[in-house]
Amino acid sequence: MFTPFPADCCALVVEDDQVQAHELACMLTGFGCRVVGPAASVPEALQLLAGRRPSFALFDVDLPAGSLVPLAQTLIRLEVPFAVLAPSLEHPGRDRLPVLRDAPHLSKPWQRWNLHREASALHRTDLHRKILATDRRIGAGRMRLAQQIRLIERLEAAGAPTDLAASLVREMGRALRIMRANRTILCQQLETYQG
Repeated sequence: MFTPFPADCCALVVEDDQVQAHELACMLTGFGCRVVGPAASVPEALQLLAGRRPSFALFDVDLPAGSLVPLAQTLIRLEVPFAVLAPSLEHPGRDRLPVLRDAPHLSKPWQRWNLHREASALHRTDLHRKILATDRRIGAGRMRLAQQIRLIERLEAAGAPTDLAASLVREMGRALRIMRANRTILCQQLETYQG
């Protein structure tokens, strides 16, 4: 039995072989992961990425080499972890592009346990990145909140009205509570992989 993916897990599949794409999508769906696509080409994948950021991506290394560069660059820019699908670890397609050399690899045909293991690792990487990004936003929000509180103190000392500034402080506090709640949810999702 496989540990199901959290409800918001979403994978982009880019595979030009329709049978393999369907099989991969069905396996991921069976693990509880929603699938974006599958896309049969890089332009189609880039169009899907313009509308939604997936948790991770899996793409065929045998797609045209020139088109894999913008796909890999887009995934890196969006901080989407990815793995390449290739017939073997020594596949020449992995070496023709530097960005793919160190990428995780799934051998075709894939086994369910191997797919689940790799997809889980990619999703954990995504959750870690989201937690770090949330921590940065919370830190920045706390600094802005402290600055706003100092401003209110200066306004009060000068006898100026502080209603608007106090309202802003309440909204900033609410936003920080929401970010902390989101972080808690991300950490709970990450814990599902520990159990």
